[in-house]
Amino acid sequence: MLAIFLLLPAAAEAAVVIEEVETAAADYATEITILDVDISGINRALVVAVLLNDNDDQRVLSVILDEDGPNHTPLTWLDNAFGDYQDDGYCVIYGLVDPPVGKFIVKIKLNPSAGGGRTQSGEGLIAGAWSLTGVDQANPFRTAVGNEGTGTMKVTVSSAIGDMILAAGFVEGYYSNDSEWCEGEAGKEDWDLVDGPLEYDMSVGQSKAGAATSTTFNWTYDSFSGKWVTIGVAVRPAGTTIGDGTSPASKDAAPDSTNNAVDAFTLSTNSVGTIDTVTALEVTLTGTAADVAASGVKIYEDNGGTANEWDATDTLKGTASFSGTTASVTVSIPVTSTATQYLVTYDIAAGATV
Repeated sequence: MLAIFLLLPAAAEAAVVIEEVETAAADYATEITILDVDISGINRALVVAVLLNDNDDQRVLSVILDEDGPNHTPLTWLDNAFGDYQDDGYCVIYGLVDPPVGKFIVKIKLNPSAGGGRTQSGEGLIAGAWSLTGVDQANPFRTAVGNEGTGTMKVTVSSAIGDMILAAGFVEGYYSNDSEWCEGEAGKEDWDLVDGPLEYDMSVGQSKAGAATSTTFNWTYDSFSGKWVTIGVAVRPAGTTIGDGTSPASKDAAPDSTNNAVDAFTLSTNSVGTIDTVTALEVTLTGTAADVAASGVKIYEDNGGTANEWDATDTLKGTASFSGTTASVTVSIPVTSTATQYLVTYDIAAGATV
C-alpha cells in the first residue's frame, strides 16, 4: 500500500507594509531632496507624492531615486493623475516597483520650462516617500486619482480588501504648524508638514487599509476653508498561493502500471487580478520508494475528461523520482484567483508490493 502527502506553500495573509516614510519641504525651490530613504525586504515598491503651490503653473519634471548614483532609477508618474486647483495647488504621485535595496536620496525637480521652474517666494514644494514591502510585483498599483476643491479636503481611491491606500493633500494658506489634521476614518497620519520658514503652504500624507470597491479620505484643518488638492493610489498586496490537497487513506494500484492518480489538489491565489507562479512541489511517500518507478512521480493538470482520475487528455506539468521518501517536482504553473485542480500520479514499478 502506498500513501502520499503533497506539501504546498502554506497559505498566509498577504499584506503591504509601510517600512518607512521620509519627507522634504522647501519654498522658493527648483528642486527638493528626500534624504535617507531606506529600502529593504521582499516584494518592494516606492511611492512618492509631490505637492506644490503652482502660482505660475509650475510642474514636476522628474522624480529620481539615487540620482547620478550607481542605482539611478527614475520613478513613473502613475496614470498621469493630478490634482490642480487653478494656480493655488498641484499634486502628483510617482511609483517604482522592485527598487534596489539600500539607503538612498530621492530628488524631485521642477520643469524649467513651466512657470520658471521655481516656486515663488514663500510658496511651497513638499514631497513624501513611502518605502513598501509585500507589494504585488507584476501589477502593483491600481488607478491613481487626484482631486481638488474647497471646504472638506477629500479623495476617493479605487481599492480592494487587502490593498494599502496612500494619499496626500495640500492646502494654501497662512496656518500655524501647531495644529493637527483630522481624518474622518481610521488611518495613519504619515506626515503633517509646512513649507519653508514662512509656513505658507501645508501638506498631509496618510495611509490606511483598503476597503472593497473604493476608499475615501476626508480631512479637515483648524478653521480651514481654503483651496486644496489631493492625490491617492491603492497598492496591491503580493499574491499568496493556496494549495488545497487531499491524501486518500488507500489507493489500489497494480504493479507495472502507469499514471495512477493518488492525490488531487487545487491551486489558487487570493490576489484577484494577478498571476502567481508555482515553480516547485514536494511529494512525500509513506511506503516503499522502490515501488514507484524512476521518474514515476508526475503532476498533471486535471483538465481531461475524467475528474479526479488520470486520462490521456490531462496536461503533464512535471516529473520526478523519489529520493528517500520525498520527490521534488520542478513545475511552472501559473496560478490565478480561479481554483484549478491538479493530480499526483505514480508509475508503479514491476514487482512492486502494493
